[in-house]
Amino acid sequence: MQGIIYLDKNRKIVGRDQENSESNNLNESEKEEHSSDSGVYKANELSKEDENQMVWKPGFLQPKEKLEEEADKLSEYKNFTKPPVQTKPSFVEEVSIEDNKIQEDINNMPSNFSEPFKKYLVDFKHSVKEENKRSSNPIYVDEIASKVAKVYETVRRIIDWKEEHLIRRAAIERVLKRRFVSKVYGISIIPDVKPVEAAEPFILELIRSGYFPNGKIDKDKISDIQNCLEKYLYILNNAVVINDEEAKTKKEQKAGVKKKINFYNWVIEIAACEIEEILDAPLREYALMNLMTDSLLQRIKIIPENEISEEDKYIQTYISVHRTLYNLDKPITIFHLLKYKYPEFFTSSEYLPEFTSKIFDVWNEIEDYLNYKKGSEFFRVAEKYDAAYLLIGDSMNSMEKEVEIIEKKVSDTGVFIQAVENKYNERLATLKKRLSRLAIFSTLSIFVAGLASLLLFEIPIASWVRGYFSPWSIVADLAIPTALMFILVWMIKPPSGNNLETVKEEVLKVVYKVDELDIYEVRLKKKIKKFLNFIFAIIYLTGGMVSLYGIYWVFKIADVPWTSLYINTGNVAMVVFSAMVIRQRSRELTIVEKENIIEFILDFFSIPLAKIGGWISAKWKEYNIVSVFFIALVDFPFSSFVAMIESWRNFIKEKRSELN
Repeated sequence: MQGIIYLDKNRKIVGRDQENSESNNLNESEKEEHSSDSGVYKANELSKEDENQMVWKPGFLQPKEKLEEEADKLSEYKNFTKPPVQTKPSFVEEVSIEDNKIQEDINNMPSNFSEPFKKYLVDFKHSVKEENKRSSNPIYVDEIASKVAKVYETVRRIIDWKEEHLIRRAAIERVLKRRFVSKVYGISIIPDVKPVEAAEPFILELIRSGYFPNGKIDKDKISDIQNCLEKYLYILNNAVVINDEEAKTKKEQKAGVKKKINFYNWVIEIAACEIEEILDAPLREYALMNLMTDSLLQRIKIIPENEISEEDKYIQTYISVHRTLYNLDKPITIFHLLKYKYPEFFTSSEYLPEFTSKIFDVWNEIEDYLNYKKGSEFFRVAEKYDAAYLLIGDSMNSMEKEVEIIEKKVSDTGVFIQAVENKYNERLATLKKRLSRLAIFSTLSIFVAGLASLLLFEIPIASWVRGYFSPWSIVADLAIPTALMFILVWMIKPPSGNNLETVKEEVLKVVYKVDELDIYEVRLKKKIKKFLNFIFAIIYLTGGMVSLYGIYWVFKIADVPWTSLYINTGNVAMVVFSAMVIRQRSRELTIVEKENIIEFILDFFSIPLAKIGGWISAKWKEYNIVSVFFIALVDFPFSSFVAMIESWRNFIKEKRSELN
């Protein structure tokens, strides 16, 4: 009888535990000596009597004394605890195999690359490989149902308009709000979502609507989305937003309800960001954002020194990169701040109850970072130099087909700078077209809101108060905001002639090693000139009042009833705000500012008005009744209709296959 036989199960357990606890302190000879008493024997070393003892017998054939003895032993082994392992002191943090591989790749980069760019290049190559991976078990949707859904989504974008790079996440957010509508808005006509049932239809709807490619998302993602939905549903169900005992007055109850809606919207916005990352993470964009953050951190000098911590310096730089490089909005910035501050929330389900219990403290902490008073100083630096990083990303994307030899191509300064110049000219050629598209959709969104206001409120109220609503008033109501947007966009001018050379110089400083880094001063304590600031504030308010009165006067001439004057003035303020945002986007390639007297005068009158428009836009988002109406009464039936079309198509395909 050959092989290894265990004398009894218990002795094997003790021997194995002893080996594990002592293995770090044993040499080879000690290990052999230890293993000889570990409860393991070879068959040819056993006597006949020993073999008989090893034969298993059921419990009812064993003597009572034997059973009691074994029970005592098992009790001892159950309470056995391993001694604490004594770790050796280490002056170097333990590095994983993956980290070692990354560091090896960085070390093998050409020596003329800067350190931040070496890290970026590793991340870029990784992202290209990940994006080119083919799904082994992809999700497909019916093409006919997809076409129907896309038509609806085109109309829906106008009502709830977002910028091009935010449209997909806005769609995810909208689907989430529809599925969580009973939680967010207190509408009980739609049942609560069940993640195990909702995950797959959720993904299918997003693919049908054209926000994700058909046949690219793997079915394994369904379980990931299910876990994600369960996580955020847990927060919505367990976070205590309103304490009914504390809210005694109607005012306090109203404030509590508002806080509840704002909190639920906040959670759903974060959930939408995570879902988008699960389904299609923008790895290239993340890599470029990290490059810009690392490069700026090397150059930013805080004055006075030690005014803020290194962590706060990093966070404010990171926030400014979000706001400038890709014009990312508040939810995605919050999502990335949470990943930085609370990584356990995204990696461990065990941490979820603890995170939920302190989520309002987390909310306030993140808001404090976003509303930091001196954050504009970091934004000013990032806004000035973001063009260089944007063109680095474009140039790297143009070389993705040769990713295996991309280091060699980039190390040739002439080749890479030529690629940067080509991408600069491409962006410049399409800039006006992209801005016009931005202006059209923005104006259409405001136009639809104005039309809804006109039909639902302005005309009925004016007819009741004045007895009529003149046709010229309707024309002025709709045409003035649209014409104003067209004029403001038309006035946008391209960058100056010497801007390209400045951009190329900045790219060289970022990509390649330089003898001395530039310094970007961020002054967090400036001398306050109270009297001068007071004079400037008076002039600023005067410009705002003149703008408001001018708009009021134009509508007054058009015989717009007084009941509509305030609504129309608010619409114009939102148009001006949108125009200022578009104007900001037009500077995506600009490092060298080209100011003129017309822009100076325009800023004097438009910035105060844009501030008002921004405030109204934020409130409109908070109380967007039209959007809530579509979510509850249009989105849900239409999505069900599209799903029914796909089910019918699948049924027909099955019947067709039966013919063969």
